[in-house]
Amino acid sequence: MSTGIIGSAAVAAVPITCDTFKTKYHPNSKHVPTIKTFSAFEHSVKAEARSPPIIDDEPWQPFMCHADFEFAELAHQVALNKDQTDKMLQLIWQIAEGHTKFTFKSHAEVSKA
Repeated sequence: MSTGIIGSAAVAAVPITCDTFKTKYHPNSKHVPTIKTFSAFEHSVKAEARSPPIIDDEPWQPFMCHADFEFAELAHQVALNKDQTDKMLQLIWQIAEGHTKFTFKSHAEVSKA
C-alpha cells in the first residue's frame, strides 16, 4: 500500500497497481492529489458526464453584445493593428448612422470593382 505526502496533506491510501489513476491538481487549486482504482475513476467520470451541461446565455461576455465580440474576434483573426481597427470602426459607424452609402455584399463584388 502506498501513501503519498504532499505538503502536510496525505494522498488516500490505495494500492498502486496497473489499475489505478493518480490525479494531481494545479497547486493554486489547493486540491490534494487523489489515487483511485479504474472502477472508481470510471464511476466518477460517468457521474460528471451525467451532470447537466452549463449553458451560457451570453457566451460573448465580457463584451457588451455578440456583435462586439464578433468584431473583436474578426479584427484579431485578420491581425488588424490599432489604426486599422479604428479606421474600420469609423467606417462601420458612418454606414450605421447613414452618413455614407455602402453597396458591397460579397468578396466577388469587391474583386469585380
